[in-house]
Amino acid sequence: MSKISGFFKPLILNNGDYFLKTATQTDRLGFVQSGIMREFVFLEDKEVTKWISTKGYFVVDLSSFIFGHPARWNIQALADTEIFVINNELRTIMLIDLISSIALLITSIAYWINLKSK
Repeated sequence: MSKISGFFKPLILNNGDYFLKTATQTDRLGFVQSGIMREFVFLEDKEVTKWISTKGYFVVDLSSFIFGHPARWNIQALADTEIFVINNELRTIMLIDLISSIALLITSIAYWINLKSK
């Protein structure tokens, strides 16, 4: 956990500020420390809210964060809000850990196959 926690940076958003707007790409994921955030989209002449995030919840457009797609959701502060933000460095750490795990699995399978063939 300490490996990941060092990548988080505090960010203060004022009431009405956007963390993310639709059609933009994001490399950020945030955990709400205080305040309120909402995820919403404009459909025809309406704002449709998908989610309200408060302390302890995270805010992200996963498709944009993970795959680099344009964001489908606006993420906006509904009050003065503090969030801890991490960017794509987390994705790099996760990929390195995944590759290490796969390498260990392949090594274990090769060892097991070698034992079975003797």
